[in-house]
Amino acid sequence: MIIKKLLDKNIFKKIDTISNPPIARSNHAAVLLNNSMIIYGGWDGTKTLNDMYELSLGNIFYFLINSKILFCGIA
Repeated sequence: MIIKKLLDKNIFKKIDTISNPPIARSNHAAVLLNNSMIIYGGWDGTKTLNDMYELSLGNIFYFLINSKILFCGIA
């Protein structure tokens, strides 16, 4: 679920996506990159997730980038 805060009115608004979102998760990482939000991994309540999705903020559409990340590290 995507929630947008309207700062000028101090209210929250639910935004519907035009694609199926990834499964609900906690303990994930997310970063804004240009006009997208990249979502990586997390916990679905029973198992650790290591998938990566992109949410295009222009059209509110989710894309699966990779269903299984083998290794992520900082050089």
